[in-house]
Amino acid sequence: MDYYTLLDLEREPFSNSPDPDFFYATAQHASCLQQLEIALRLRRGLNVVLGEVGLGKTTLCRRLLCDLARDEGVDAHLILDPALPSAEAMLAMLDEMLSGAPPVGGPKRSLGAAQLKERIKSRLFRLAVDQGRIVVLLVDEAQEISPECLEALRELLNYETNEHKLLQIVLFGQPELADLLARQENVADRVNLFLRLAPLSQRETRDLILFRLAQARRQNPARPALRFSFGTMRAIQAVTGGYPRRIVTLCHRLVLALIVAGSVRVTPRLVHTASLGMPPASEARLKRERPRRMLAAAASIVLIVLLALAAEPVMRQLIATDTLIQHSTGPTSIRAAIRKDAS
Repeated sequence: MDYYTLLDLEREPFSNSPDPDFFYATAQHASCLQQLEIALRLRRGLNVVLGEVGLGKTTLCRRLLCDLARDEGVDAHLILDPALPSAEAMLAMLDEMLSGAPPVGGPKRSLGAAQLKERIKSRLFRLAVDQGRIVVLLVDEAQEISPECLEALRELLNYETNEHKLLQIVLFGQPELADLLARQENVADRVNLFLRLAPLSQRETRDLILFRLAQARRQNPARPALRFSFGTMRAIQAVTGGYPRRIVTLCHRLVLALIVAGSVRVTPRLVHTASLGMPPASEARLKRERPRRMLAAAASIVLIVLLALAAEPVMRQLIATDTLIQHSTGPTSIRAAIRKDAS
């Protein structure tokens, strides 16, 4: 039995899979997509999108991939897991992608990094220069990429004509990616766009929920399948903090609860019940911020200790000087100085 038909839904509205059909473009997401597409078409090279866990980076990446796939003049490729063991593995994967041929079974002759780079360079010139195509590489979960692989991608950005780069790269990652880039200035200097995603506002949260319900409706998608009051939406925003993944997870629980209860009305009490077991949004952020705060506190303590050690010889000298002054400027010396000044 298809339980979703009980709510007049054709399919699951709150799936946790990054389905591009359920991508709701808020103002910031639409702006991000527009800026990325312009940068890619102008062939500006390296672009970075940062966001906390659950802010919709993967869904945004898939939406961009679908948009690019509609253009016959664009060759778009996606790396889902960049945590590869070596730069050679990264280059071999990219070489296989650019070849356009499906992988063939059987033993393969391993190539070194230099040979792979030459093959990739030749393929990029053929595609981007001879055929005039835009070659795009999207990397999801880019915070997992190793410094060695990141350096390999940087070297590929050196392949260019007088007008533009041959390979366009977009890295989607968590804030740790910014730290990785900061440690490799030669890569950070090449970033064309540096975009950051933020949590949704309460209004955007409401619009996201209604959009997904409309996408999943069997008939009359303009009429919401479920009823949410203002208080309910406010409760959802308080529990999720505006994080799309948390919104989707909570709403999935709400749909299941409504199916069991045979109702279509979502109440704040039901939101509270469905949210049991979910960590508060503030706690989720604190878990990610705690290591950084501890590191900052430790650095502050070390700095204070170093300053104290550096100041110790100076303090000793000041104390010694003050003692000497006290001995040399007793009462007799002070009276003599006053008489001399008076005369």
